[in-house]
Amino acid sequence: MSLRPTENRSSSLALFSDSIFVRVPPGGRFIVDEKSVKLPVEFIPSRFKGREARYFQPMEKELERIQATLFPSRPENHDIQTQSHRAFSVTGLGGVGKTELVYRYLTRFKYQFDAIFFVPADSESQLCKQYSAMSFELGLVDSIDRSNPELCSETFRYWLGDPVTGIPESQEANATVKWLLVFDNVRDPDILERFWPAGNKGSIITTSRNPLSLHGVHITERLQLEGLAIPDAVQLLKSCARDESRDDSELEKEATTIAEWVEGFPLALEQLGDIIYGNYLTISRFRHIYPTKSDLFKRLHAGYNNNETLATTWDLEKLRERNEEAFYMLCLVSLLDPERIENSILIPRLDPSDTNSRSMSLSKYISIRKKLADTSLIDVDRETGDIRVHRLVQDVTKSLVVHTGLAASAFQTAIGRVADQWPFLNRGYVIGSATEADRWEDCRRLYPHILRLKQVYEEFVQLDVRFLAGPDLAELLLKAAQYRLECGVAHEAVSLLDTAESIYQDSLDIEVRAKLYRGRIALATSSKNGGDLLYYAQLIFDIEKERHRGTGLPSSILAVAYNDLAIGWAYQRNWNTAIDLLNESKKIREGLPNFTRDMLFSPLCNLGLVYHHQHRYDEAENILNEAIKDHREAFGPNDAESIR
Repeated sequence: MSLRPTENRSSSLALFSDSIFVRVPPGGRFIVDEKSVKLPVEFIPSRFKGREARYFQPMEKELERIQATLFPSRPENHDIQTQSHRAFSVTGLGGVGKTELVYRYLTRFKYQFDAIFFVPADSESQLCKQYSAMSFELGLVDSIDRSNPELCSETFRYWLGDPVTGIPESQEANATVKWLLVFDNVRDPDILERFWPAGNKGSIITTSRNPLSLHGVHITERLQLEGLAIPDAVQLLKSCARDESRDDSELEKEATTIAEWVEGFPLALEQLGDIIYGNYLTISRFRHIYPTKSDLFKRLHAGYNNNETLATTWDLEKLRERNEEAFYMLCLVSLLDPERIENSILIPRLDPSDTNSRSMSLSKYISIRKKLADTSLIDVDRETGDIRVHRLVQDVTKSLVVHTGLAASAFQTAIGRVADQWPFLNRGYVIGSATEADRWEDCRRLYPHILRLKQVYEEFVQLDVRFLAGPDLAELLLKAAQYRLECGVAHEAVSLLDTAESIYQDSLDIEVRAKLYRGRIALATSSKNGGDLLYYAQLIFDIEKERHRGTGLPSSILAVAYNDLAIGWAYQRNWNTAIDLLNESKKIREGLPNFTRDMLFSPLCNLGLVYHHQHRYDEAENILNEAIKDHREAFGPNDAESIR
């Protein structure tokens, strides 16, 4: 090793390892082996040189958080006993702006540091190479030792532990070099631990896609980026598209739409800006060419001038090639509600080749989930294990799913996962447990996923994606519509029923038509639309009468058909027809093999209401009391939450 103690003990000496001495003179310099290096010094990759500010919109709050962590207003609060540097970690998806944020911090606050070292940290060899280069440039080693990268690297790490510019032995004040070390794009936390400087006097910033990176070292503060605020995102798009000189309300509107579609994601905005500028377009003209979100993502997925797309930046293609199960899980995640995806939905049948519906082991599922979380493609709630995913990740993955021909398989699987857990109504119709409120929590939990599947289905239809998942989705939509009707929000059921009907529009199957009619009857009943109620009730009545003629057996569904038709005629104030139909419904129920008194609740209640409208108040009171008595005996006196 070329570093040695100086012979002149009157000079300033500083010991920073057991065998390495550094002589430090006054005047903002440090000397190693007689070589004087003037402070401040910067080691920043050449790709940043001359970088213009327009490529990144400042994140003021985030910059302030970094500054407050590295330079706290009360430094005595720093726990010296931890023997740790002040370290700030920035994590998030590739392209979210982690490196740009750190570079912006350097350009604004670099004068607070004597030395700045910006190190690519994506591999051990890269780190060793960078450390060796900085060790040589600083004069910590000479040209003879430069051929030994391990020695050079370790020497630099030791120097960071105590890089003083003055010592107590001299007349000068003892001062430490104020340095900032940036580890950019950390991929393997275990590797980085071996390069982490000793001591507690420096400042460190790390960037990584892994939200749990650097678990073996002390991190003072963490920040996870998710994208720019929409106003900043609009400015970035306009800057990259070179379309910012005009004060145009249409330009602002169209740029805002694009920014919202990509949720302020910096890399997407930069790529779209390059596409717009490179094709001699304005933002407004670009929006006319790509009017929908699907069109925009199809164009974004194609890339521009061999630039990386979001899919390649996130290594989605590599993930599909190297880990099919993890990619398929991400496909499913892209089709479900992004805010909360429960483990129970994702654990079964993660392997698309598994045709035997075997369940995946929990340990294997956790391993796959970790693979996706380590690159910020998903977020995992450590308490519940539930998953959250950025909507942009969903959109990009969904585009890739369509492009690779996996749309039909993934969509069918996603529908099956939700359907397996949805607490379907008991379609015996006359059994009170069909509407017990204890199933509502499951409905509430799964309902957002059904809305998401409905949205994806409509997008796939526009893209002309062909698959056979429609009937299964329609069945799920009908059940969800019933749930919203029970909750008293009939307007939400309308779109669900409309989509289900569009799926079934070409079907001639009687049972399929009956399901649609029952949904419309429930909606008409909830909204008190007597005309629609009578129309659909008559249609379903005709179907069930024809079915009865074929079998000769009474059924609970036929009983309900009589009941619904009676209510339809009651809305028309045709009381006598309504009474006859309700009595027939009551008679059919009494003849069922599994008959219990609570099955009469609906026809008895409706008879009571009809009698009330006919001013037959005593009869109405008696029959309603009878219905209430039967219900209480079946479900208890406090069953107030039941729709009945």
